[in-house]
Order: sequence, then structure tokens, then C-alpha cells
Amino acid sequence: MRTAFRALTRAPGYTIASVASICLGVSVSTLLFAILNGVYLRPLPYHNPEQLFVIRSAETGEAQKGLSFSGLDVDAWEQEAKSLQGIAAFRVSYASVETPEGTTRIREAEVSDGWFRVLGVYPAIGRYFSKQDQNGATPEVVLISDHFWRAHLGGEPNIVGQPLKVGRRTF
Repeated sequence: MRTAFRALTRAPGYTIASVASICLGVSVSTLLFAILNGVYLRPLPYHNPEQLFVIRSAETGEAQKGLSFSGLDVDAWEQEAKSLQGIAAFRVSYASVETPEGTTRIREAEVSDGWFRVLGVYPAIGRYFSKQDQNGATPEVVLISDHFWRAHLGGEPNIVGQPLKVGRRTF
């Protein structure tokens, strides 16, 4: 041990380079593991994430710009699917939302009525979407994330029932 220590003190440049290399290697390894753990190894924050899967439409062209199947299609699939506990549909896009702070660009998802039930997610206030909402029998409804509610709407507890303009539509 003493011999090794003496050798390191005789060549300080080599010692600094060696220690820096070890530190860099440990740091990079830790960073890569943190990313890998967060993206691939940690389970999704949903109830029974190992049972979730996505079915995509094989349609191309104009049909891909919107939902390529209707709420009635989803209802029919749910009735016919004997081995599935539930089916939900979604479409992700971007929209502008008018808030008290001004207009904000957000990532939005248009989802079917079973979306939150399938994921095992419950609204903190308000309600889920219903079949009537999906089929257009009621005025349009929007659910907002807790983060958006706090960051852009001031965490206002009486937000349920208040109008919110998303794109060209008011909910």
C-alpha cells in the first residue's frame, strides 16, 4: 500500500488523470443507469402496467390525421373482446389553450370514455367521461392534468364547470 501511495505522489499528473478517469466513468455509468431506469426499467405509473398494450391503425393518408375509428367502433370491440378487461382509444396532438395568463401551447389527447378506467386513473375533482360525452349527446367536456391546473389556472378549486378554450373549441 505504501509503495502504491509513493508511486502516485511521484507522478501527480498521472494520479490526477487516473482519478479523473475513474470519476468520469462512474458519473457516466450512473447517468446512463438513471436514464435507463426511468425509461425502461421502472413500471408505468398505472394500475397493472404489464397488462397494457397499444393497437394502432394500419390506415395511411387522410385517415391518420384524425381518429381512424369512431366511438361506436370502440364500443363494438369492447363487446366482442372476451379476453380484455377494457378498451380505450386516444389521439395525441397539439393545441393552444387560452388561460388567464394568456395563450399556452400544450400537448393534448383526445380519449374515449374508457381511457381513465382502463389505466386505473381517477380524477381528483370532477368526473370521468361518460358514454354520452363520447357519442356527442352532451356538451363537450375536457379533463385537465393536475400540473396544468396548478401551473396555468392557479389551482382554482372551483374550476369544474368553467369554460376553457382549447384551439377553436370551448369546453
